[in-house]
Amino acid sequence: MFASLKNKIKEETGSDLSKLTAKITSSTVQKIDSLRGRSHQGSTSSLNSIVSSDGLREDIQNESEEFKKRLSRIESEYSRKLELKEVEWKDLVKQKDKHLHIIEKEKEEAYKQILNLKESLKDAEDFKQKILNHQENNEQIETLQVQELSKVKQLVLLREQELSEKTAALKEANNQLEKLRSEVNRLRRQEEQLSDIQGNSKTELKVVKKNLENSESELNKTEDERSKLKISVDSEHQASNSLRQIITKLERELAEEKSNSLNVQKTLTRVTTEKNTTLLRNAEISQQMEMVKQKMKRQEQEMNELLNKLLNLEEENSKLKDSKSIEKQLRDNIVELEEQISEKNTNIKTLQLRLADLKKTLQQELRTPGNSNYHTDLMENTAAVLTPSQMFTKNFPNSVKRDEEDVNFKYLKHVIIKFLTSREYEAQHLIKAISTLLKFTPEEERLIHETLEWKKSWFGSRPKSKSKLFPS
Repeated sequence: MFASLKNKIKEETGSDLSKLTAKITSSTVQKIDSLRGRSHQGSTSSLNSIVSSDGLREDIQNESEEFKKRLSRIESEYSRKLELKEVEWKDLVKQKDKHLHIIEKEKEEAYKQILNLKESLKDAEDFKQKILNHQENNEQIETLQVQELSKVKQLVLLREQELSEKTAALKEANNQLEKLRSEVNRLRRQEEQLSDIQGNSKTELKVVKKNLENSESELNKTEDERSKLKISVDSEHQASNSLRQIITKLERELAEEKSNSLNVQKTLTRVTTEKNTTLLRNAEISQQMEMVKQKMKRQEQEMNELLNKLLNLEEENSKLKDSKSIEKQLRDNIVELEEQISEKNTNIKTLQLRLADLKKTLQQELRTPGNSNYHTDLMENTAAVLTPSQMFTKNFPNSVKRDEEDVNFKYLKHVIIKFLTSREYEAQHLIKAISTLLKFTPEEERLIHETLEWKKSWFGSRPKSKSKLFPS
């Protein structure tokens, strides 16, 4: 983007932007240096520099206007492109935020599904544990039922043995009854025979009666035992029927328990399949989570790249602002130079006025008739006083030297009188002239400065010279 802008600037201006700015800055610096060098020269050179500075100022103004126009164009193009880029980046950031929001929602839904699956897993495990406990309880119940059935079967066998024994006893009792009945019939026959015969004796009748009574009593006993045996057999039959009913109930319960165990096994298989499906679903969700995390990392990397690009754009914008600040500095420098030029002009005017005053005073005091060199000598002396440089000596005739000494003496007298009668501020300006005329050392000149400052100030001690000024 910036390369294309530089190419456009090249096409418009015919030169590179960096070269153009370097040329402008170098030209302005050279002109400023030339202005400074010219301002530090003498009065005649300063006036010429003022005259030439107007042309330079116009050139600088023209160049600055062109530079401003170019900078305004570049700034407008950069600002427009930056605005477009900012809009594009904002749209991208909004899209990324929306995508992140959608991903976060999917993540929350996935977490919710995982929690639901975990809860279902816990429920399935609890149900499995309950089923296992129920199976254990069923096994215990089955073992107890088997034990009870074995006990019942043993009881039934015992009852059947007792029944068989009692039936055998009944059969024996029936046989005995039949035998007794046959004997009773035989005895009755004998009694009939005896009654028919009537020839037997009474003793035999008594014996027969006793035998009959005994047999009848035995018969009654056997009948009682038979009735008791019938009752016990009936009770045993009832008990066996009840036991058979209990056995049928237990068999039904066993069948129901077997069906329940089959159902439990089916539920176990279903729970295991559901568990496997939940585990697969959990694995898929974990894979989706990893994919989402990778997408998040990619998006973070893209965001970092976008931020880096934004930082680069901000740096380029700051560079443009720096160029603006450089332009402002150049403007400020131009203003400062103009102010310095105006100050130099005022200083030159004041110096010219002082020169004119000194010329007038010296001409009035030192003019003598018939001496035409006084005016030129006086100008040389005043130039020496105003510009404290070393005066070069020439081999003049003795008369000229005497005239110069007289002029210097009179000028010195005038300067000393003015120094003594003037205030401290005005006296400080005359120290340099007195030091050049009397050829003071730097220490003596410093001592005079310090004494004048001590007189102006309220505090401080009187200055003392380090070396003896007046030898004994």
